[in-house]
Amino acid sequence: MAAMGRNKRTLGLLAALTATVVISTGCAKKEPPPAPAPAPIPPPPPKVHVPMVRASEARDGSAVVLAKVGARTVAYIADEDDSAVRAFDLATKTELSRTPLDGRPGQMLVDKAGRLLVALRTEQSVAVLEATDDDRAPLDATAKIATAGAEPIAMALTPDDATLLVTTGWGHSLEAYALASAERRFAVDVAREPRAVTVASDGKTAYVAHAAASHLSAVDLDEAARSVTPIDLGIPGWTEIRRRSSGGGLLLLFKLDDDGLGDRERRNLFICGTGRLHREVKFPSRVARQSFALARVHVKAPNAKRGDAELVERVLAPHMAVATGDAKVRSSGYGGGGLEESENVPAEMFDIDVIDAAKRSRATGLHSRVGPQLRAGAQACRLPRAAVVDDARQRLYVSCLGVDKVMEYDASGATPAGGFKRAIDVGAGPTGIALDPETRNAVVWSAFDRVVNVFSVADGESPAAGAGEGTPAKNPAAAKAPPPPEVVRIAVAPPSTPLSPEAALGERLFHRAGNTKISKDGRACASCHPDGRDDGLVWSTPDGPRQTILLAGRVERASPFGWLGKHGSLEEHITITMKNLKGTGASAEELTALAAWLRAMKAPPRAKQVAMGPKEERGRELFNSSALQCGTCHAEKNGFSDHESHDVASATGADVSRQFLVPSLRFVGGSSPYFHDGRYASLGELLEKNDKMGDTKALSREDRDALEAYLHTL
Repeated sequence: MAAMGRNKRTLGLLAALTATVVISTGCAKKEPPPAPAPAPIPPPPPKVHVPMVRASEARDGSAVVLAKVGARTVAYIADEDDSAVRAFDLATKTELSRTPLDGRPGQMLVDKAGRLLVALRTEQSVAVLEATDDDRAPLDATAKIATAGAEPIAMALTPDDATLLVTTGWGHSLEAYALASAERRFAVDVAREPRAVTVASDGKTAYVAHAAASHLSAVDLDEAARSVTPIDLGIPGWTEIRRRSSGGGLLLLFKLDDDGLGDRERRNLFICGTGRLHREVKFPSRVARQSFALARVHVKAPNAKRGDAELVERVLAPHMAVATGDAKVRSSGYGGGGLEESENVPAEMFDIDVIDAAKRSRATGLHSRVGPQLRAGAQACRLPRAAVVDDARQRLYVSCLGVDKVMEYDASGATPAGGFKRAIDVGAGPTGIALDPETRNAVVWSAFDRVVNVFSVADGESPAAGAGEGTPAKNPAAAKAPPPPEVVRIAVAPPSTPLSPEAALGERLFHRAGNTKISKDGRACASCHPDGRDDGLVWSTPDGPRQTILLAGRVERASPFGWLGKHGSLEEHITITMKNLKGTGASAEELTALAAWLRAMKAPPRAKQVAMGPKEERGRELFNSSALQCGTCHAEKNGFSDHESHDVASATGADVSRQFLVPSLRFVGGSSPYFHDGRYASLGELLEKNDKMGDTKALSREDRDALEAYLHTL
């Protein structure tokens, strides 16, 4: 019984405790059950890269590149205004993708590994892009190659596809990189504004073209004999010395003042012409400018020693041949000094120089020197920007920015410019061209109209050989050109940050050649200011000798404008410039547009550097010192100009004034020559010989070098 009682008490106690627990649990806040651990986010599937295959054997860069990607033939376009690469399916004429870039693109090319290499002008690097198995997706950026010089623009590959050559526009260098490791093999200094490069088939020589120099640079790629040899593209002055009748026309005999020709060649230098002028006529010497493109072609040429023909490689260099006039003679316009206006000799003419790739010299000096002055016809190319050769028919195609055309020439003859065949109209602003040897289609990028032009080059025969620009063929029936090909234009979306309507109109006007509102002889604003920069020349003007100034990045400042500081606004300065070019003048709307474009132009990219070093700091100290007082007139806070005119004893006998407006020193390191008359070829020469402004001549060599280093940072 006692045990039974204890059991009952135990059960009661347990029941009470259980009730307490139940009551306590019911009163307490219920905690939610722990949340299950989140499932791990799976990593994105790895991108499957699809190699590109070059559509042709071309290893030179361009703003247009054609490649096979899978079953498609794709045109890649370097869209500089949108800082992007755009891909188009040439079969369907539709856009596949847009790949944003870190900077504005220059030229592109496809390497042997099937990657697209893109020069980034504003980033001092070359981007490496790869296609993926999703052909409508942007390209995959997989690597970058940093360049030593500022503004990488043009590229080419060596014949073994092992080395990438890059020219830097603002850095004026040619650099070489081993593609397997991206290691820099060498860098050499070349002339200003190198804009195209190609490598001879034997891999021994790289040829570099310049927008602001009168020569090609031939760079020896042999490490043991690295050298840079200039190949002059200039044309010496020549004089008509006799006229005589020949059939129904006239034969003109010319003598070149400094031609390097033999007596036999001189005797055979007869040029067909018309007219009744019977006095001595002198033609000016010319320098080459606007050399933005190069192309190579293999042709059969006679071998005098063997008495047969051999296959030779030629480098074709389209450019403009420019006559500046005698800067010591005041003229009624820009470039007229020393020339009779009645002769109506244009200041610039188109030419295609021919270089023997193996010999590193002009292949046809006679023809290439006298040719352009006889080919100023209506079909003349202006502002050549890109070129490609059709090997099957030995035709050269040149995109001409100033006239919105692609010109076709016979590339097999000794004088390609004399072998003009036809002109093909394309959209405004043609800056790149490529050729598909399989479909026989040419693809042209027109940046101003933002269209991709596609047309066939396989349609019929061209006019008879020898029918040069403005020169009728001997057989009129044979000279009839085939009808122009149908041009399909693929519209491209506007850039993410478009120009204002005024600046867009100004850009077109700035580059339009043949506009008599701007100039009488067809010169465009860009004829003297390629890319808004300068041509490095000194011109005869009504006020005396004048060096062309760099515009891009330097016009957004207070007035006045002009070397004499007499123009109160940018629009007034543009108006006076047109007057000096003998143009009829632009409308108020056009002047506003041109001024808007000048302010919108991209300034040259500066070389990347973290900070000035001790040498540059020393130069800055000298610049602002009380001894030199450079900073007095070139004050940094005012854009390195006080916007006043001063007499610094620099006037020449041809100048109408002794006082000149203080020019801005922005980008002065890349805008040689110096002084208003271009008397100093380099900053180093200026500082060494100047005994007037600050008397830098009296500085030690070390201090002059420091001051020059600082000026290059401005």
